[in-house]
Amino acid sequence: MEMINGFTQYVTMQHINISQPTRLFLQTIDLPSESYVYDADETHSVSLSTLISFKKPCFSRTQASNSEPIKLMNSNSYCMDLPIIHRKPTIASRFDITLDEHLFQGRTTTSKNKVSLTSDGLGTLEFLVKELRTATTNLGEYHEEVAEKEIKLAQKLIYGEEYQRALGYLDKAFRFFSSDLGRYINKIILIQHLRANIYIFQSKFQEALDELYKIRTIKEQNTRHKAIVGAETYDKIADCLIISGSHREATIALQQSLDLQGDSKEQVITCQFYFTLKTLAIIKCIQGKYNEALDLIKQSLHLCINNEGPESLEQAEIYEAFGYIAKSMGNYKEALSQYQRSLEIRVKNNDDNSIIKARVYNSLASLHILLGKLLEAKTYTDIAYNRLSEKYENGELRELADCYTNYGDIYELEDNLTSSVEYHQKSLAIKEQIYGKVHLETADSYLHLGKIRLKLGEFSKAEDFLKTAAETKSQILGRSHPQIAEIL
Repeated sequence: MEMINGFTQYVTMQHINISQPTRLFLQTIDLPSESYVYDADETHSVSLSTLISFKKPCFSRTQASNSEPIKLMNSNSYCMDLPIIHRKPTIASRFDITLDEHLFQGRTTTSKNKVSLTSDGLGTLEFLVKELRTATTNLGEYHEEVAEKEIKLAQKLIYGEEYQRALGYLDKAFRFFSSDLGRYINKIILIQHLRANIYIFQSKFQEALDELYKIRTIKEQNTRHKAIVGAETYDKIADCLIISGSHREATIALQQSLDLQGDSKEQVITCQFYFTLKTLAIIKCIQGKYNEALDLIKQSLHLCINNEGPESLEQAEIYEAFGYIAKSMGNYKEALSQYQRSLEIRVKNNDDNSIIKARVYNSLASLHILLGKLLEAKTYTDIAYNRLSEKYENGELRELADCYTNYGDIYELEDNLTSSVEYHQKSLAIKEQIYGKVHLETADSYLHLGKIRLKLGEFSKAEDFLKTAAETKSQILGRSHPQIAEIL
């Protein structure tokens, strides 16, 4: 049985009369904010983070089949309408759910109407596979309902980091929905966003950009969708361009995002605006405009806390950007604090993605290296590497390159220069594969290798590496950037 934040996957409930509006009592404690209620025998799932708070039963929706929770008042209980669709006959019944946080018993029920908690709200992988198989048998492979279930299964596989399988199901769903662009435009855009996310996780940034550019083209041809999905798309384009080293193009994409967000500030601030500010802050930092970057990231964090609440995953992402900026400014202790906050939030939210966690652990390791704390640095690097090597040992991931860089820096400080060169060469090989030779990350590897060759007395090789690093950084950042002076 799965455990989520220490809770059993199934919780006890009392089932009264299925033919009438029914009350189900779920017994639990301190429910995780990003968990979901899911009927294991049916298909309906609802985020617990948006459940209704109430003191006496009150309903604001009458259509059970499309019911969504609305916040009414604060208390320790939650209520919402949950439709249960019976197979024989097909009837939608309204359910009133009460969650009492003091009554958790940790038991399971033998009733067929079990309610399970999953951190992604999609149900178990086994259930989704069975659900898709049943729909395919009853409806055939080429059907809207089957395609929707393929998307749902792909989302579950992405959550479990089974990216290639997810791409296969997304391709099947895309074949159906692309048959009628006008009718299924939102489904097509969703699939392309999911593909882009997969490619970003796989460090395939050009493929991610290709998917995002397709979305941009669809938007431009269907202006009524422009304001809805445009800002998010341009922000993702900017993220990919930054990682790829195309900072000028990333700035243009962010400006397009801001233009689309326009004057609808109340709506924008609640969904996308602080992410745009975060990405803009990173670009300013890369350009050496540290004060501007600091102001932007503080604005982003303030807006995020106000709109998402404390300790949201969105906030964790901004803390990481804050840490990056503080590190670039030489404020290592402040950077360490920001990354630690991010890690704490991800742990509390059960965000167990290996790549994201490894990225944070690598950042913590690099900061401990700069602070001269090599034991802590090696511990964090080991954690990052072990998380990645379980699934991605042969993958060309930037996070693996970061692990090798950290190992190389640790060995250098321990005067094990031969091992240091070995690991920096491994890191360089991955970076050249992912980014190409003209990129800041690749230039950093050239710089590391140049300094180590200098210590080894290999002056000719050292000069070549250092010269390449300086030329690459100058080409990207300009000769007036502070990093160029450090090399020269």
